[in-house]
Amino acid sequence: MGAEPVTAPSVAQRAADARSASPDQLVQILQTRDLEWQSRDAALQRVAELARQDEIDAAAKYFKPLVLGVSTQLPDLRSQIVRSASFALTELASATGDHVAFDRPMRDAIVPSLLQLIGNGNKVLAAAGRECLPALFEHSHFDGSLKLVISTLRESKQAAVRHLCAECLHKVLQTWPLQVRCGGRTFSGSMCSEGADRLLLCFADVDSIVQRARNCDSVLCHGCGRRGTAQYEQRDPQL
Repeated sequence: MGAEPVTAPSVAQRAADARSASPDQLVQILQTRDLEWQSRDAALQRVAELARQDEIDAAAKYFKPLVLGVSTQLPDLRSQIVRSASFALTELASATGDHVAFDRPMRDAIVPSLLQLIGNGNKVLAAAGRECLPALFEHSHFDGSLKLVISTLRESKQAAVRHLCAECLHKVLQTWPLQVRCGGRTFSGSMCSEGADRLLLCFADVDSIVQRARNCDSVLCHGCGRRGTAQYEQRDPQL
């Protein structure tokens, strides 16, 4: 008798395997968007679980490909995938913090992809981006990503994108250590001038967040000195 033919795993079986996959196996699943969405979603949930359990090693060879794989899923048209990818990125940022291995992927892939989500017109996908990006800036403090948000705030013609950039800068002013924000390596004085200026310009430009500008006035004063508040009052005395 001949050998029985080997049948390929079903979609359900592949998804089940992804829920217990190792980081190296997750890289293979997430490197493209070609695999069925159920397996990719299970893999994204597995990434979040491993990060939450502190079982992701940022110094490991698999780390950058894994982060880029999660970022690759963000442009997916299925909202479940986008939500799972955003949640996985938040958990990765929380677990790895300022580890240098997270720096370039965040600047070159994650931040641009999340900003693009905001501008694509899909409210469900945009909501995932609005939740994820400020959370990344709360946990990870990198020059390049901050500069990208400042330049986007200056140049974008989309109010929703500028609004999200303002949310990120607001989060930075609220949560980054003072020595980093106004005297350390990250801002080097630039946030106290250019960054604050761009934040204030956005507040003046987008009516829907004028109230937020009032709310963060004390944060600006704390992070950038009275100069930031004075500039704010000079731009629009009625605010």
